[in-house]
Amino acid sequence: MKTSFAVALGVVFCYGFIVLGTPEAADKFPVKPMEFIVPLEAGSDGDVIVRPVMQKVSQILGRPVMIVNKPGAGSSIGYREVHRAKPDGYTTGWGSATLISNKRQGISPLNTLEEIADR
Repeated sequence: MKTSFAVALGVVFCYGFIVLGTPEAADKFPVKPMEFIVPLEAGSDGDVIVRPVMQKVSQILGRPVMIVNKPGAGSSIGYREVHRAKPDGYTTGWGSATLISNKRQGISPLNTLEEIADR
């Protein structure tokens, strides 16, 4: 009896999504260009990896993704920019193992990429 009720409830729930479609806000994101912060110099290994990937992301989203290089201080300048960004989904960034080494050297108070994302 419980299984039948759970299945019926699941079918009704899924049918509701099919009929109603996706929420209106999902259709509107992104409405402005996005920013991707790379904490390395232009032309560095991380920058060379990021550019073709973000070009593809830009094509998929139909909006430009601007790559902003913020080098210096063992990448901590770029990490802090990502950390301080408004959590609206329009600013993201590159992360690597230097985030951990910055913490161990006392350059940055940030511990992990999850800490940046979960602020």
